Amino acid sequence: MIVLLSDYLSQYVPSFRVFEYLTFRAVMSLFTALFISLFCGGFIICKLQVLHFGQVVRDDGPETHLKKTGTPTMGGVLIVGAISLSMLLWCKLDNVYVWYALATLICYALIGFADDYLKVVRHDPHGLRAKYKYFWQSACAIILSCCIYGTASLPSETTLVIPFFKDFMPDLGFLIIPLSYFVL
Repeated sequence: MIVLLSDYLSQYVPSFRVFEYLTFRAVMSLFTALFISLFCGGFIICKLQVLHFGQVVRDDGPETHLKKTGTPTMGGVLIVGAISLSMLLWCKLDNVYVWYALATLICYALIGFADDYLKVVRHDPHGLRAKYKYFWQSACAIILSCCIYGTASLPSETTLVIPFFKDFMPDLGFLIIPLSYFVL
């Protein structure tokens, strides 16, 4: 959103062109997410404690872990919220890969939320079983990988760029799906 506003204002005030630089936006996005986390963190942690969203610790682990019982869980809400808001403020929203990154973040956050929810509501220290976590993570990764391949209109969008080898850039074609699945 800030990028769109700066594009409009740069025709009147040339110094707004600084928002076009990726490095500037990345640093500002980092500071924005940090500010949101620090500003809202205390409030969210207090709210989670009031709602009794405390960590349930397995009894088969080390005794030192038992002191974690009651530690507020679902802190990912703060992290994902700060990152998402920062992305929406500082990224160029016409770039489809921004939306893929945001979709990946939200998909995996929902899986983490389901895990924490089972721990808090059902008081199950195991939460979401590993096979279900892996299944849902794989499903999200496959869907997003297919979307990445399906929306690629240029060969450069399925090309693998290998650092330090500027002359070797193979076009993976449909093999971008397993590669992006592995990365995600």
